[in-house]
Amino acid sequence: MNKTAPYETVADLVPWLEERGAEELRGWLREALEENSRLRQKLSRQAQRELGQALDLTVLKRQIEKATAPPRGGFVDWRGARAYCSAMESACVDPLEELLQEGHAAEVVELAEWVLTLTERASEHVQDSGEIGMIWDRLQALHLEACRRAKPDGVALAGRLLAQVISNDYNPFPDVVKTYQDHFGAAGLAEFKRLAEERLAGLPVPPPEPPETDWEIPRRRALAEGK
Repeated sequence: MNKTAPYETVADLVPWLEERGAEELRGWLREALEENSRLRQKLSRQAQRELGQALDLTVLKRQIEKATAPPRGGFVDWRGARAYCSAMESACVDPLEELLQEGHAAEVVELAEWVLTLTERASEHVQDSGEIGMIWDRLQALHLEACRRAKPDGVALAGRLLAQVISNDYNPFPDVVKTYQDHFGAAGLAEFKRLAEERLAGLPVPPPEPPETDWEIPRRRALAEGK
């Protein structure tokens, strides 16, 4: 650390801040709240909790929708992908981590599922090098931890996750049964199996392959033997 440039870190500033007057600190806090949306939302949630009000996530949801909307121009190439994905992560994932730490696990369960879908759609507009995959990894980990804490209804959870797996081009919940079996419970596992079988039963049956002709059989045998 450069000793000629003090007060560069929070640790440097805290002792100095503790000597400031309350009115001076309030002024700086107001300034910080105007400039920092995440801090403003965090304090808003704390105020709602202390006042006994229902948690209002309207601003956060609007922020997430904005961050995952198609970018201006319709596409982000590799040169702008890192900055775009970093902004998406800050807007969509970091706040969910804060919510989980604040005790809002049930809200994080449903938000993580929703954000996974939105970021999957956003990936269609970005030429990234794995940044969105890292966002998905964090969201999946948050979702699993939120389920552990919130203990959501297993049957409803199984239905939602199966719908996610079926409707997305990528797999937002890899090894879903193995990973979530404890959270599904016996009833949820049965529901997952029932819905999956129902889904498979509704798919069109592929036409049978035409029978091999007499000249194809020796040729296939020769290929198998490496001739």
